[in-house]
Amino acid sequence: MIHGSSTTSPESFTVSIPGSSALSSRSSISHRVKPEQSQSTGKKLSDSQASNLSYRVRRSRQTWQEYLAERQTKFSLRLIAVLGLAHQIPALQPFTNKLIHIQYYDPVTEKARIGINDVFIVLTWIVLLIFIRATLMNYVFIPFARNVTGMKSKKKQVRFAEQGWSMFYYFMAWVLGMYLLAESDYAFSIQHVWIGWPHYQMSRTMKSYYLIQLACWLSQIYVLNVEEKRKDYVQMFAHHIVTCLLVTGSYYYYYTRIGHVILVLMDVVDVLLSTAKMLKYSGFSNICDVMFGIFLVGWISLRHVFFNYCTWSAMTDAFQLIDKKCYYDENGELVRCFTSQVHWTLVSMLVVLQVITLIWLWYILRVVVKILKGGSAEDNRSDDEDDEDDDESDSDKSS
Repeated sequence: MIHGSSTTSPESFTVSIPGSSALSSRSSISHRVKPEQSQSTGKKLSDSQASNLSYRVRRSRQTWQEYLAERQTKFSLRLIAVLGLAHQIPALQPFTNKLIHIQYYDPVTEKARIGINDVFIVLTWIVLLIFIRATLMNYVFIPFARNVTGMKSKKKQVRFAEQGWSMFYYFMAWVLGMYLLAESDYAFSIQHVWIGWPHYQMSRTMKSYYLIQLACWLSQIYVLNVEEKRKDYVQMFAHHIVTCLLVTGSYYYYYTRIGHVILVLMDVVDVLLSTAKMLKYSGFSNICDVMFGIFLVGWISLRHVFFNYCTWSAMTDAFQLIDKKCYYDENGELVRCFTSQVHWTLVSMLVVLQVITLIWLWYILRVVVKILKGGSAEDNRSDDEDDEDDDESDSDKSS
């Protein structure tokens, strides 16, 4: 976009080259050029020539992360379309079925097992979640922030949209997780997550829930590395890696029950956090502070008290309720062997996850201190989202 600069002489203009998509929230690149004449020809530049110059400068300075971030909707939609078209070809359906349908499902018993082909449905859901996220952010949450809340800062609009997607996904995941938990026999007894191990048969809904959760965390690793990096990038990246390892390990080793409980504990806290941040960006500071208080209670009780209770159960109850031996199915095929080495590996990852969570608790407590001193709730884990120095408001832009 080319617009007159209020801090320069009338002879010069500022060429701002932000990302073409709202998802690319990296800092804009600005260059000063004189539209009256071209340095190579000495002739005046027309509007179209100036526009082409802006495009060439943007492309020449664009990183591969910005390139991917700007095209998340386009690339993911194309992949989905290719899959849909390929599925119409009978010769390709044996392969495309793996990308579309839950595998290893027995309609007679209405139970599903796990297998290597589960990788395909995870890949499909990674693409779907990237598409849904980008679409909701660009066409629902950003317009809502701009037109309904009156938010002028583009940076805040993107932050609002990011939290809107998080609230939407984690709320849906939490509702489904709670439904599955209510239907289980371990909702009110942590010991039942270990009794009867290995739980190598599960409902199709439970299997879908688990694989979609894995796909979500894998997609977040992608998003984390193509979009603007925050101050807590290292903690977030480590958290996502550990979470993916835990979800994958618990799925493969048939620890899906304890994994299910932990996912439910985690998801509801993320709903509260995202809601509080959306209220903050919308200017509802007082309501945000109340929601932040609810979030703080949820964070400590669920991510530190109940989470550590689950970890303690894994350290004690599991060894009392599961015999150290190999287990076989009704056909005599080996399912899994319970070994201390594998079990303690998974427990150690739970401990690592708790350490990361404690680091974030430190940041959260800093916010509490700020509120008690008369300030407002602000998430210190990410970049200063109130800094308007790099923002450009819609009101002071002209095409």
